Amino acid sequence: MKKYFLRAILFAVPTALLVFLLHSCANRGAGPQGGPKDTIPPHIVKSVPENGTLNFSKQKIEIAMNEIVLLEKMQEKVIVSPPQKTNATIKAYGKKVVVQFNDSIKPGTTYVVDFADAIVDNNEKNPLKNYAFTFSSGPLIDTLRISGHVIDAETLNPCAAVLVGAHSDLNDSAFTTKPFDIVAKTDENGYFCIKNAREDTRYHLYALKDINGNYLFDMKEELLAFQDTVYTPVYWTEERNDTIMADSLTIDTIYSYRIPMYRPNDIVLKMFKEYAPVQKFIKAERKLPHKFDLFFNAPLDTMPLIKPLNFTLFGSHVLQKSRNADTLSFWLTDSLDWRIDTLAFELYHPRTDLLGLIEIKMDTIKLPIKADIKKNTESTSKSSKRGSKKGNTEEKPCIEFLQMKTNLKSYFDVYLPIQFSFDTPIKHFYASLVHLEMKKDTIWKPIAISIEPDSVRMNFTIANEWIPEKEYSLTVDSAAFYEYYGKHTNKFNMKFRTRSLEDYANLFIVLTHFTGKEHILLLNKKEEVVREKRAEKETAFEYLEPGEYYMKLYIDENENGRWDVGEYESLQQAETVYFFPSKIVLRAFWDVEEEWDYIYRPLLKQKPVELIKSNTKK
Repeated sequence: MKKYFLRAILFAVPTALLVFLLHSCANRGAGPQGGPKDTIPPHIVKSVPENGTLNFSKQKIEIAMNEIVLLEKMQEKVIVSPPQKTNATIKAYGKKVVVQFNDSIKPGTTYVVDFADAIVDNNEKNPLKNYAFTFSSGPLIDTLRISGHVIDAETLNPCAAVLVGAHSDLNDSAFTTKPFDIVAKTDENGYFCIKNAREDTRYHLYALKDINGNYLFDMKEELLAFQDTVYTPVYWTEERNDTIMADSLTIDTIYSYRIPMYRPNDIVLKMFKEYAPVQKFIKAERKLPHKFDLFFNAPLDTMPLIKPLNFTLFGSHVLQKSRNADTLSFWLTDSLDWRIDTLAFELYHPRTDLLGLIEIKMDTIKLPIKADIKKNTESTSKSSKRGSKKGNTEEKPCIEFLQMKTNLKSYFDVYLPIQFSFDTPIKHFYASLVHLEMKKDTIWKPIAISIEPDSVRMNFTIANEWIPEKEYSLTVDSAAFYEYYGKHTNKFNMKFRTRSLEDYANLFIVLTHFTGKEHILLLNKKEEVVREKRAEKETAFEYLEPGEYYMKLYIDENENGRWDVGEYESLQQAETVYFFPSKIVLRAFWDVEEEWDYIYRPLLKQKPVELIKSNTKK
């Protein structure tokens, strides 16, 4: 009955009204939407005490807002200057922000609680930007400012959320023994502004990634920046004019006003981490019967000493170092050694003690062969010797060849050498069994070659002056390379063709400011190094793939062929880095020449915007 009753009511409703009701139901979004989005940040209603109060020594500040607010990323953004031994408690309660100092207020001192843009409204997270609360426990407020930027010394990227502090004690030891006098924090652009500097006071300036929160550089893991320059902040005003137009052509009023100016405001601090790793031994492994590895947490300046207890190491092994010299691999070449179930030895290795000094520590190491590895090794050895039978015919044993890797491709770059690599050290190789030929007309002509092994004899190089667009053939006869553990290579042959010069681009860099210590790095858009060269007056990068490139340059002050960080104890800065300010586009079969005066632009304006690694909002 209810169904019929509702149907009757619907039929009784006028047609026009029914259409309106149906349209309204189908367009629910067409109704009231709550008005436009809130884009207005919260503002201060009042504070106790007032901002800028003098002779205030209480430990609590209350700031009333016009709406409910939150503190966003407070640990990262909010900073109290001068720094506190015990951090102030800063919280948001509804429409109020409360600052509770947990240290006693020093007499005659200006305090700044810099919120940056940490105060946001509850609904849309609109920030109250650049807000700082200032008061003084004495009769005047120190209002001078010191500002600038902190950038990474190697990448020139901005360093966000790092401390920048000033010391009026100009002794170098102040940075490592005393908390800063006054501090600020960098924003996402690496910009800082210390707002409570004293008049007629000289300062040294530092940047610090403060790990333990004590406002001084006392850990080698902390990033730092410093300058020898002594800064004295100054203030003046400058007159500016503003114009009010009656219309687009007629001036109504010109009025003058004065604005405050502060110096220094262009400081650039270059941040780095000192090269002073804590040296320690991590572990030892024996994944193969004939090889064991020693792992360290940092590159080794002092080689460890191994004293075997049940095998003979000296004269019967090959030592392989990792690229960073933090892993040592010992390849045992005497079968009497690597057949031992458990290798035992004393390891005398460098270790950093609690005072940061290097000491020699002894560990006794025992390395057994894992059961699964031993079983697989034995079964592989037996199967290769045993062979198999089919009927009355005995098959030849299955030979397991030594695997050889090569960088050859069907189309080979004209600037590359041929490279072979192996997973184990090579005991013998026979250069006479390696043949390189070039096809001339229809005849293969042999080419004289030399094969150069690396120190471990696991990588081999054949260099040759390649002729573009020619066909070559490389043949490696069977048993050209023998390892220590019984395997040799199988026969290998590959024909390949060198690429045309029309496939490449060339780049020539002319340095207008040249000292002879410059190193130029060619980068891709991921900032990975494509090529690197010690610079000449004109530096050529040939046979480049067409595409987009960037350039970086560093001054190799100690001429050791690499970029070096600084050291505070010796007041040594990190080696200076520069960037070519724009992208370089290279096209196939084109030569591009760029003139570069790397000291012309200030550092902050050198790095191309697309390479800057930050969350900066431009």
